[in-house]
Amino acid sequence: MSTTRAPRRKNLRTSARADRGPSLTLADKVAEVLRERIIDGTFEVGEHLHQAALAEKMGVSSIPFREAIRLLESEGFVEVIPFKGARVTSLTRDEANGRVQIALALESHALELSLSTFTREDFDRAADLASRIYPTPDVRTWYVRINQLLRILYGADRWPHLFDQIMRNRMTARRYTELLVRKTIEDEAWTNQWAAGYFPQLIELLRKGDLAGAKALQRERLEGFVKQLLPLIEPEAQRGGGRRALRNVKRTKLARGRR
Repeated sequence: MSTTRAPRRKNLRTSARADRGPSLTLADKVAEVLRERIIDGTFEVGEHLHQAALAEKMGVSSIPFREAIRLLESEGFVEVIPFKGARVTSLTRDEANGRVQIALALESHALELSLSTFTREDFDRAADLASRIYPTPDVRTWYVRINQLLRILYGADRWPHLFDQIMRNRMTARRYTELLVRKTIEDEAWTNQWAAGYFPQLIELLRKGDLAGAKALQRERLEGFVKQLLPLIEPEAQRGGGRRALRNVKRTKLARGRR
């Protein structure tokens, strides 16, 4: 005799095991879905994430959903307001600058550690990956390529805990990073001018043993990241409010039409 289960819940649990293995909990999977929807704008700045409705739609209970919200809060994606629940946080200049300073500290240290252990094969693999990061057809492909390269540059196999901290910081900054990644997809000239040459140049400096030059280039790049990002932050934050207001107008008109 077969047992019928809710398909949404079954799918979510199954994909959690298949995609990332047993270490990925259901709460991690819920957080991953919510995180992606915040990044792509499905959930807009200032929007409340209604636990009961979203948990039911995703086919999960309230416990993993609350755990996912706590994780997203620790990463800066949402803020939890007493008696109101979770709300998507704003993009800010201060947070972007803060993430860059953390990245500089962690990633420059990782370069210094890794340089003495690089082999010719490491340099060749890194150079090959760097040459294929841009142009990128979509955001997901960009993340796959960049993560493969960073694992080599920052010694993921030798210093896994340091690499984990680097990637956690980068994960928290994804809402900012993705604005620039989208721009590289949309504007080839901008990509060639700002994005495409960085990693090949960094690898060449490391191949020559020029750690000081590599760190200087890294600092210039990360600080340039914020300068390029700032003009995009305010329009992105305002866009969410505009779309939300438009939806509210449409709902109001619809409600009036039903009376």
